[in-house]
Parts: sequence; C-alpha cells; structure tokens
Amino acid sequence: MATWPPVTQTLLSNFGSRFVTPQSGITMNNGIMWFDPTPGGPNSLAAGKRCLTNYTPVVAHTADGRRLAIGASGGRRIMPAVMQLLSFAMDYGMDLEAAIHHPRIDASEGSIVIGDVKLPRKRARRCERALTMRKPAGRTSRSNSPARA
Repeated sequence: MATWPPVTQTLLSNFGSRFVTPQSGITMNNGIMWFDPTPGGPNSLAAGKRCLTNYTPVVAHTADGRRLAIGASGGRRIMPAVMQLLSFAMDYGMDLEAAIHHPRIDASEGSIVIGDVKLPRKRARRCERALTMRKPAGRTSRSNSPARA
C-alpha cells in the first residue's frame, strides 16, 4: 500500500515571515497577518485565539472505491481549488489528472471572480450573467483572466 501525503503550502505573502529556521531550512509563514487588529471582531487578535487559516489537505474515497489525496498552494485560493478538485472527482467521476487540468473559477478575492482561460466562453458568459444578477452595486467580475486556483 502506498503512502499519499496531501500537501498544502502557503507562506501567506512573498517569502512568508522571511525567517528561515536554522535547523531545517524551512521558511516560516507569517500567519499572524490574518488577525484583525480591531478588538472585538471574529478574527481579532486576543489571548488563546487562533487566526484564520486557509489550508485544507484532503484524503478521500470516491463512490467507486478510488482513493485520492489533494493539497494545493496559493494562499486564499487553496480552499476553492481543493474543493473544486474534490467535486470534479467525487461528483463528476474525473480522475485526479483530469480534475487538475479542468478549468476552474476563483472567487476568493471577494468582489473579483476569476475564471481560467480554458473555461468555455459560453459557460463564462453564463457565470458572468449569474454574478451580475447577484452582486451588490459597484462590484465587478472577470471571467476571462488567466488563473489557476
């Protein structure tokens, strides 16, 4: 039986904290930046609290018994990427190779929605129309910008 480690890598910003541990050579992340400096909020800095995290490695079995392990890099894009890969495999029966290369969308930046350039134009336009009907005034969307979630 093989060992499959789902790996998620993020340092949160370029080079993380810019601190490398001397023993391992691993660059430490700067997750403290996720805390809100304003007291009283759900993600406010306080004793004993943990900050927002965006990693989500997954090990799963499909309905037909296949096993898969998924992890990703990309900061805020980690969770949508892993969720879409998992959906492609679990809901649509794709193997992991096909799921990884299938076009995805990313809405992790709030008002900006980015679609993979490989997303068919007809589907991109349909997504744009749906987002236009639901978005608050002043928000924008992009559906033809390159992105790999």
